[in-house]
Amino acid sequence: MNPSAAEGMDAPGTTGRFVKFGIPAANRADDYAFQATIAGPGITAANNSGIWKGSGSVLVAQKGAMAPGAGSAVFKSFDNLLLNFDGEVAFSARLSDGSSGIWADTNQKLHKVATIGSAAPGAGVFKKFNSVVLVEAGQIAFLATVDDAGAKTGIYAEDKSGALALIVRTHGALNGKTVSALSFSATASVPASGMAYRVTYTNHSQEVIEFVQP
Repeated sequence: MNPSAAEGMDAPGTTGRFVKFGIPAANRADDYAFQATIAGPGITAANNSGIWKGSGSVLVAQKGAMAPGAGSAVFKSFDNLLLNFDGEVAFSARLSDGSSGIWADTNQKLHKVATIGSAAPGAGVFKKFNSVVLVEAGQIAFLATVDDAGAKTGIYAEDKSGALALIVRTHGALNGKTVSALSFSATASVPASGMAYRVTYTNHSQEVIEFVQP
């Protein structure tokens, strides 16, 4: 079996060659995405890693490149790589200005989903991102801690237009009760637009609730 990417091979979209690979993400269509370190002419510590996807190893994002939606900040490091059935990619990244966030390459366009310190739908600002899911419709959903007169936890999801919406949040009302805690699936790619979360209420009762992205 011939590898599509291997140590010493040219790294598409750059002037370098692959020297080290992270653990790839794969889907049921036998497609994949991966993070890699590169070296070669024009490659320095400022741009020596990136994310590639597909059998042609298409470059999605590179260290040192401008991070969409983040002003003049550039990508500094990558983590939590996801791939859905349609070959779309999402990942977490740290930036040169010290911030971090979630980006997605959907509809053949890389865009910012949310960053630490940015406004959270509903109220407050994002303080920490936890579990992240990329569905086959190309939208992102995630569990996050929000700073809004104290730490609160919420589930947020992109709608079909790509706008971010609040699904549910602790201290809020749901089914006539007050939400005290939320649990969402671990970082993963899922095969449909429907997802589920577990909610714990202030009366200690629990429910598992399915939702479809807005």
